[in-house]
Amino acid sequence: MTKHSEKEATVRDWEERWSSVKNWFTPPEGKKPYTLGTKHVYIRYLKRWCRITGLNPDQLAAVEDIDKTRGVIAEILHEEEGVPIRSLLYKLHPLNSFWAANGREITDPYGGIREDILFKILRSKKLNPEEIKKRLSRLGKERKPKS
Repeated sequence: MTKHSEKEATVRDWEERWSSVKNWFTPPEGKKPYTLGTKHVYIRYLKRWCRITGLNPDQLAAVEDIDKTRGVIAEILHEEEGVPIRSLLYKLHPLNSFWAANGREITDPYGGIREDILFKILRSKKLNPEEIKKRLSRLGKERKPKS
């Protein structure tokens, strides 16, 4: 079996087993579908999120408090698994798109992330201290940026 056909089989298996994955990978009208490579990477992320939370994809799609769940995932990825802050953003963005594709409203893409981790994320974007303060206050998080 080639690598390409292995990826196809993995993606097909996950789409058939979990309606939440099928929802995620079915593009809204007018949007381009995810490539096979993107789907395969997103399934790797999804497996990790499921392992961290102890939930299957359909249960993860239906969690009651997405901010709290996002915060737990971010904390474990960063502190226990050593995921660097810059990589954390790339691993959390698909989580928001997963929830949105399953009918969940995302009002704060950083909701539930502990302030010190969120502050590091914003600093990693090379923002100046005033811009960080402005973004944190917009998200309802008050914190003085370190100079």
